[in-house]
Amino acid sequence: MVKVKNPEDIIRMVMSTDYSKKRIFSIVAHIDHGKTTATDYLLRRAGLMRPEDAGQLQMTDSDDEEQARGITIFTSVVLLSFNDSRKPDDEDPFILQINDTPGHISFTGEVSRALRGSDGAIILIDALEGVMTQTETNIRLAVGEEFCKPVLFINKVDRLISELKLSPQDTFAKIDKITREANELIKKVRPEGSKWTVDFAKNSVTVGSAKHGWGFTYEILIEKGLKPQDVFAKYNEGDVQWLRDNLPLDEPMLRMVVDHLPDPVSAAKYRIPHIWGGDLSSELGQALQKSDPNGPLYGMITKIFLDPKRNYAATLIGRVFSGTFNQTDTIYLVNSDSKNRVKRLGVMEITDLLDIPKIPAGNLFAIFGFICPSGETFMLGNDVPKDKEERKRIPSFEKINYACEAVVSRSIKPKDPHEIDKLDDVVGKWIKADPTAEYRRDNESGEFILSGIDPLQIEILTKRINNQVKINIGEPIIVYREKIT
Repeated sequence: MVKVKNPEDIIRMVMSTDYSKKRIFSIVAHIDHGKTTATDYLLRRAGLMRPEDAGQLQMTDSDDEEQARGITIFTSVVLLSFNDSRKPDDEDPFILQINDTPGHISFTGEVSRALRGSDGAIILIDALEGVMTQTETNIRLAVGEEFCKPVLFINKVDRLISELKLSPQDTFAKIDKITREANELIKKVRPEGSKWTVDFAKNSVTVGSAKHGWGFTYEILIEKGLKPQDVFAKYNEGDVQWLRDNLPLDEPMLRMVVDHLPDPVSAAKYRIPHIWGGDLSSELGQALQKSDPNGPLYGMITKIFLDPKRNYAATLIGRVFSGTFNQTDTIYLVNSDSKNRVKRLGVMEITDLLDIPKIPAGNLFAIFGFICPSGETFMLGNDVPKDKEERKRIPSFEKINYACEAVVSRSIKPKDPHEIDKLDDVVGKWIKADPTAEYRRDNESGEFILSGIDPLQIEILTKRINNQVKINIGEPIIVYREKIT
């Protein structure tokens, strides 16, 4: 059980309709660039982790498979409050809603779904490796596909200093090169008319080390009266603790978020016309573009979490884009054409649900009570037309675009032939949770053909299915697709 240090504050701020201090963002990176380690320091700030454990536990990797493999497989959601130290007289904190996402290509669908519920993104890049394939994919997904405004964290600078023994001049040159390459990618896909870039001089770039827990922006260096060369001096002295104490990593990252990423109302003006295909001049269209808590209830399910500790019961995670979601509501799923009653409503803190009686537009949420496919649009059950043809015309959110297709297949069949229907139900749940995977049932052979992005995704899925129904697994079949370039 995750214990939230200030649950009363979190509940009050989620229910507040003062949007100026709300931010919803994802943290995205190439695999092993240090994203989840960096998130540890934000958890420390939230009071969800002891200071001495930050950078060591990778707490958002809460799943057993994630911990065993040392990679992030599922998106984790964390909420924290942030008091800006630059404004000591302002007692009203920001509320930050954070998605820590996977870096491995096998689980890129988790990234796409997290970004749909976000307004901004911290792009994290390893200073040693620089821009990698998933960096490019994540910038395209975040900035180009989902219109999430970016900021940049250049991580593992300690390796440039202590491993490569680069001079300060060569280290700064490397950081400048990474920033330029990131900006080139951002400029290619950013929304038309926007001038989104990242810039160290404007404090939208943080430089640091998640492993050692320090980081800075240009503003912080000026405030502290420090120069970048002082970091090199501390490494030469072996005094990493000084850096952690005087340049704590969470401060520059959170400052970037509150200074440069948009609040839900500001983001809705340009994101809704991009991700929703309905009539923007209608009552619903106007409410969506204002993130209006008093408008018609409208939102999207962006993630399904099947908790092995609760017999794989489903928790649905999503975002309210218009109106206010009440715990007593029955909601209508637009694509499924079905009504469902909510049993519990709240927000997620990693794997636990913090109950909240109502959640207005501009917030993430979590619910228990039923399961549906990720990417489902919902509205208030009482607002649904009785006529079936009218229901078919209800506009839904645009389909989430995924970076990869299912090209690897394996056949699976139950060891006990009497469990074929149970296997059908279990596989169906996992496909709803991850629509980048596909399956079909061969009635003649009693086998399922399960398809995914790559062998790792299939391996994880079959292991989870086997935990619920014992199965025999066939050899992988890989489809290679050629195209003219």
